[in-house]
Amino acid sequence: MKYYINIFKNNRKTEDNQPDYQMILTPTTETDNKDAKRYFGLWLKNGKNGKYFSGTLDMDKLSASPQQGGESDFDDDLPF
Repeated sequence: MKYYINIFKNNRKTEDNQPDYQMILTPTTETDNKDAKRYFGLWLKNGKNGKYFSGTLDMDKLSASPQQGGESDFDDDLPF
């Protein structure tokens, strides 16, 4: 299965334990359920070989798709 990938900076971050970015995966084909989006919380980390992303995936959480202009419509129930 192929997915579209969108990554947005978390402009609503108020605490260090909240993700720096949100990644949204959306199925690409018409036969796939377009509402079956997958959401990742991404943290930008510094490692011995440079910066990298670390993340979590919430397979059950669904919310509205991103708004125009690159802004993300965060669901208030999300942990970030």
